[in-house]
This record gives sequence, C-alpha cells and structure tokens, in this order.
Amino acid sequence: MLATRPYLDFFTFSPAWSPDGKTIVFTTPESSKSIRSVLWAVSLSDGSVREIYSTPNRVGRPHWLPDGRGLLASIGNINENLRGQLWFISYPKGEARRLTNDLMDYKLWSLDLTQDGRTLVSTAGTRVSDLWITPAGDARKAKQVTRSDHAVGRFSWTPDGRILFASGGGSLSILNSDGSTRTLLTTTDRGIWDPSLCGDGSYIVYSAYREQKLGIWRAAADGSNPIRIADETVAVSPQCSPDGKWVIYFRGPSLTPMRVTITGEKPPEAIGQSRATWIGAVLAFSPDGKRIAYLAAPESPVVNPGSPFPGSRPNQLKVIALDSGTPLHEFDWPASAGQPRWAPSGEAIDYVLTQRRFQHLATETNRRTAETDHEF
Repeated sequence: MLATRPYLDFFTFSPAWSPDGKTIVFTTPESSKSIRSVLWAVSLSDGSVREIYSTPNRVGRPHWLPDGRGLLASIGNINENLRGQLWFISYPKGEARRLTNDLMDYKLWSLDLTQDGRTLVSTAGTRVSDLWITPAGDARKAKQVTRSDHAVGRFSWTPDGRILFASGGGSLSILNSDGSTRTLLTTTDRGIWDPSLCGDGSYIVYSAYREQKLGIWRAAADGSNPIRIADETVAVSPQCSPDGKWVIYFRGPSLTPMRVTITGEKPPEAIGQSRATWIGAVLAFSPDGKRIAYLAAPESPVVNPGSPFPGSRPNQLKVIALDSGTPLHEFDWPASAGQPRWAPSGEAIDYVLTQRRFQHLATETNRRTAETDHEF
C-alpha cells in the first residue's frame, strides 16, 4: 500500500500519474467536519501525501497536462445539483482557474486529453424532468404540468391541492395542480432539496446546503423565517410526520435513519439500525404517522438458496416503528423497482416496477407483491 487517507466518504475517482512518473494525484469527497472535495498528491519516492486543492464543490477525475504544470478537472457546483464546469488547477501551488462558463454539465468522471495536450474530450449531459399528474387508476389521462425543468426533485402536496417541489437548481416553488401560477418561494437562497410539507401546511422542511454543511431546515409555508433544526454535516431526504410534530431524515454518509422534533429543541436521535441503500433513498411516513418505510442495504452478502438475485442479496424494504425503531416488516426489493410510497389506507406500499421497458404500478403488503393491470 502506497498511501491512505482517513475520513473518505463514498468513492474516489481514478488516480492520475504525473508525466514524469513521480507523483500520483486523486480526489476524495469528505464530510468529517464539513463538506469538501480534496485533490491530493502522493509522492512515489516516500509515499507522503499532500493536499493540493480543496473546495466545497465536487472535484471530478483529474488529468495532467503533458508538461506537468497543472491538471484539468470537472468541478460540480453543489448549489447547482453538481453541474460540472472545466477548471485548471496549477501544480504544485494548487491555484484553480475556471476554463468554461456555459450551460453545459461536464461529467465528473469523463475528462480526457490527447497526448499532445492540445485537445480535450469530455462527456456533457443534460437532464430534464417534469411533473405529470394522472387520475388514480388511469395513467392514460396523465397531464404534464411543468415543462423543460432541469431535474425537478421531490415534491409534496399542500392541503389545498397545490404542489411544492424543488428544482434542479436548488430553489423551492409552489405550483397549481393544472400547471398555472407557479410561485417561487426562495428568490435568493439556493442549494435546497427534498421539500416536505408538515401537518396542516404551516411549515416546510427541507435539506439545505449552508456553511459547507447539508442540514435539515424548517421554514414557514411561504418560505420565510428559515431555521436549522438538525445541525448535521450531511442530512438528506427529510420527511415531516402527518401530525407535523416530527421530521425524519438520513444522516450521512452512513445514511442512518434519524428523527428530530419540528422545533429542533432536542438533539436528533437514531431510529433504525439498517443504513439506506444510497444517498437518494427516501424515508416515508405511514398515513397514521406511526411507521416508517425505507430501502435498506442488505445486511449480509450471503445468497439464500434459490434466490432470484445471483451473486448478491437484494435491497430490503424496511418498515419500522417511529417511536422505537423496532422492525415490523421486511421484504426483498426488486432491482428495477422505484421508491416506495404508502397507499392511502396505510395497509400497503406502492411503487413503480420497470419490466421489459414498461413501467407498472405495483403494491407491496405483508403477504406478497401484486402488479396492477395498467402501464404508463
């Protein structure tokens, strides 16, 4: 082993050898005390590690210039859904200079250079997602209510039938269900995700990036008076209880289920032992507010005989009690299934299941999974 680094979260990008073969650089995301991404340099002669450059944003795969005077990398802006732009980082000083300033999203893993250093290639992506509304049981009557929004995030219904949602740019809006009268709630603040409306609609809770931390915040229904109720380094996927008293979320990078009061007066506490499958996973309150469902990583890699998932165990749908975290139900979760949502009765969980390029609505109960007849 040449070198190690503590506090590494998630994954690192491929290391890059310097042209003279004396140095290896690599990037890591870290969240021990604050969120940051670091470009490190390792000396091949003695294994020493030196920090070259750090930023709250996400530094992608680095690539050396042929003369060794610096590196190129795509850096994703955390306030813009990690939309990547190309940067030059000098070596050994670590001074960063932005090269592109456009509307493209240069992917963090795909930058490369020709051998002479005169031409670079990178993959640029565009992600557009919109909200659609359909009557229950008849997806053929689906109606599109937003257009050309860049990565609409999670949404929440208001008591009067409007839709609260976060855009890909990290701002909150409320929209009439017919697509009219969209109201922007956060005119200056960005870096906001995963909004959830509380109880009677008096409060909104969401995950917000502030001071190099991704904590849980509460605001009035019109977006005013924001207050941090969970001071975490990484906290995602907040959901408010139906009675408006509790907020549940995942603490990262371990993705442990947590709960905190809506006032934030008491410290958050863990409510489950199994970590979530990925940082985009969702915690879902049951309609009665007493149970929580979420997707958890398998606790053991051992495959049961006859398992339809050869080589590994499937993810698990966990249902636990809010008060104690006691496991109530557990199901194997299909690999092609979407996020779980409780049925209005509270006796089943609905999800989207993709099979043979078609998406089906399916229901999970404590007995078995049953697909409905329609597709959309």
